[in-house]
This record gives sequence, C-alpha cells and structure tokens, in this order.
Amino acid sequence: MSKFLLQFNFWNPWFLVSILQLTMFHFTWSQCASIPTLTCGEAVTASTTGTGVWSPGSCGFTTPGHERIYTFTPNVTGMHTLVITAASGGFGDYFYKLASVGCNSTGWICIGDATGPESNSFGPLTAGMTYYILFDSEVTAAASQTFRLDCPPD
Repeated sequence: MSKFLLQFNFWNPWFLVSILQLTMFHFTWSQCASIPTLTCGEAVTASTTGTGVWSPGSCGFTTPGHERIYTFTPNVTGMHTLVITAASGGFGDYFYKLASVGCNSTGWICIGDATGPESNSFGPLTAGMTYYILFDSEVTAAASQTFRLDCPPD
C-alpha cells in the first residue's frame, strides 16, 4: 500500500480549508494470489503466454515466460515423479520448494526442463509438508504442458 498526503491550503479571509488525505492502493498481479492444489496421479495443464517476473535459474536456463504455481502435500515420504505427457510451444522448467519458505522468487530446486514427454524424479518429499511446484516457461510465446505427479506407494 502506498500512502500519499495531499495538502491544499486555500486562503480565504473567512476560513482556511486545510488537509485532504488520499490513500491509494497499488495492486499488482501475484503468482501467489490463487494457487491450485495438485493430487497424486491427476493430470494438470499449465498454459502460459507473456512475460513472467521470476527466473529461478536452478535448472541452468533463464525462464522469462509467465509462471504457474501449484501446491502439493504428499501423503507418503519419499521420491516423487513429475511425468510430462504432452507439451507444445517450447521448453518449460519445473521447480519445487517447501511452502514454509514463502511464495517468492528464491529457493527453488530444479526438477527438470522439458519440451516433450518425459519423467523426472525429485525429492525426497516429507509426508504432511506442503510444497510449491513451479512451472516456468523458457519462452514468452504461448506454451503448454500437461503433467502429473506420481507418488510412491503407501
């Protein structure tokens, strides 16, 4: 929130009009405003277009494209697998981190980068802990990838 104070002083022999305070709110789009939840085995399509604001870089590439963030809370501790079943429009990078670290541009761990169907193991993740999963496109043109998380057996 930005706060501005505007003061108008009008001199009038009969009275003085003094202070007007105006509060302005500055809203920006946030990747963290509404985060969908992932569940084991359920396919999700991440579609992006345009320029994003984060580029974690831990996969070794810049990711100037728009971001898509998801939450995931595993039921079982162990290695998990991100399975990409379809892709178009260019490379996309996948990352994860504990949600308790905060929804921001730092601390992302690379899962992998992909431009087509593939599988990437990551973790180990701890049961009951919430994680962020980030899809960040390497392109600013339209890109889309369908993926799911495969979880270890109970």
